[in-house]
Amino acid sequence: MSGRTLGGEKITKMETQGHQKGFTLVELLVVIAIIGILAALGLYGFTTAQKKARDTQRRNDLKELKQALEAYAGSHNGFYPLSTYNGNSDNSLNSGIFAGGCTGTTPGPLCSYLPDPSKIDDPTPDATTYFYQYNGQATGGDAYVLSATLEAEKVGSDQALWVVCSNGMTGIPASAARPTDSTCPL
Repeated sequence: MSGRTLGGEKITKMETQGHQKGFTLVELLVVIAIIGILAALGLYGFTTAQKKARDTQRRNDLKELKQALEAYAGSHNGFYPLSTYNGNSDNSLNSGIFAGGCTGTTPGPLCSYLPDPSKIDDPTPDATTYFYQYNGQATGGDAYVLSATLEAEKVGSDQALWVVCSNGMTGIPASAARPTDSTCPL
């Protein structure tokens, strides 16, 4: 190899290049892969935290509804609103005890017992899977079951329900099936 001389010593081209600055392609790919794995783990944890937060909101909403139902019963000789209020029998809160909303001409029977009825709404836009259900009796009105589907918890392979009963029991029943009457499934 041809080269220059420096102080009487011959320096080759390879020696003059010295140490390359920067990273090799392999080093960059390894770093990108590690960052990708860490980002995926962080995103999974964030998604789980969001689900748990929405479940906490559902539990708090059902607790507030329970308090409103108890206040309603206290004003109506111990009777709760009927499931078929305003002729609706599908038991979802938006068409049952909240039928007509709380601002219409015929508000649902619980509206005056809730501090802010507009805040009682499932935190997920999927109203076919996540909604609050009220099962009171069609006649008599001396028992009820409130339920909401949870995102972060499962019963077998199905999403769990959070249930609040008029007898004071709350929790996750062994079955993920929604209650069909006012009998507490706990």
